[in-house]
Amino acid sequence: MSFFRGCVVFPFLDADGSITGAYGKRITPKLKAGSVYQVYWITERTRLFNERVLLDAKEIILCKNPLEALIWWQQGFQRVIALMSCHAFKQIHLDLLREHRIERVYLALCGTAAELDAMRTIAVMMEAANMVLFPDGQDASHFVNHRTPSGRLCRVARTGDQGVTTITSIDLELLEAYRRYLYRYRKPRDHTPLDLSTQRMRLMEVTGFLKCMRYYDIIQSNFFSKFPLPRVPRKLPLVIPAEQEIELIFHQTLAKGRMGLRDRAILEVYYATGIRRSELAQLDLADIDFTEQVITIRKGKGSLDRKVPIAPRALDWLQRYIEDLRPEQLTLESGIAVFLGRAGRRIQRSALTDLVGEYVRRSGVGKEGACYLMRHASATHMLKHGADIRYVQELLGHQDIKSTQIYTHVTISDLNAVYRRTHPAAKKSTKS
Repeated sequence: MSFFRGCVVFPFLDADGSITGAYGKRITPKLKAGSVYQVYWITERTRLFNERVLLDAKEIILCKNPLEALIWWQQGFQRVIALMSCHAFKQIHLDLLREHRIERVYLALCGTAAELDAMRTIAVMMEAANMVLFPDGQDASHFVNHRTPSGRLCRVARTGDQGVTTITSIDLELLEAYRRYLYRYRKPRDHTPLDLSTQRMRLMEVTGFLKCMRYYDIIQSNFFSKFPLPRVPRKLPLVIPAEQEIELIFHQTLAKGRMGLRDRAILEVYYATGIRRSELAQLDLADIDFTEQVITIRKGKGSLDRKVPIAPRALDWLQRYIEDLRPEQLTLESGIAVFLGRAGRRIQRSALTDLVGEYVRRSGVGKEGACYLMRHASATHMLKHGADIRYVQELLGHQDIKSTQIYTHVTISDLNAVYRRTHPAAKKSTKS
């Protein structure tokens, strides 16, 4: 159809492979370069997006629209189907899942209160059909990051002697078995145990999952609230690079040729703003205000937006990258992402970790870390130069100031200087 010319089109496939509809992402030259909008061609026959996935799948991810499905596919997931909205799931869809003997469904439906209500309805329908259900209630990127703990819990339930086969059979005894599993687990690479903080995080994700189940009335008790989580002792932050060492890290990008221009811009933005890795990866061109010297961080931790200032030098490197190198990287998949990988797509978080970590090691500063090291340095250097902790809290996007207080540690040189200046014993000569 001429309507779809200039679009990247994804068809709606029925189980027999016939096209029952289409979804397109059109590049719009009249708008800014890289702007897109979605076009749809839907017929009455359309039931599930890419229904053919059901032919060889026992578990699926169910999302609310084709755009969400594209996000999943970009993350490497293949067994993804989509509704045209959260409210479009009907009995005919459930019958179709049962017909194909789908055993497990991950509900990736999020957003408004109405969508959550729709998700609750779907959850009740699937539980009544004796279908194992894992509603997460978050967007795709959250599910990608936190998709494994429930699976680990299920493995413990299946392989142990708990006799647990359904969600409603989960109890404190199984949670304790899962705690022991995490405690005894050893990493395949170096056979070391999990950090206590990692154990706590995975247990919290399971209790959060159970809280979700309680919300949807799939389980009738909040027994999980009695499950004590391990207390993680507060540790001193990693030794951070000094300001001169930060400059040394920056200079390592000179060895990367043209791509070093992008990498220098990334490092400058990290240090200038204290931004999180995921927030930097999600930066769009429209989020940078060169006039006001601020960037807008959209859907940061807790799905909160915030504006943060950015140093003029970092903006200079950003502008050089955007004008000189980014046009050479552009593809149809680039969109309006600021930082692009070698394939022209939005840079991935894992790539950022590898990139920053490599420059830290090359610099020879003797510090370990990557993206978080730059965030840590940004906050600590500001506090060292007299910044109020409340402003640092706002910059970092912490909801609780206790999260910011970990950055208020002082270096031993600072402590020595204050100690020698103020402690009576330090003022006395050793000969007296």
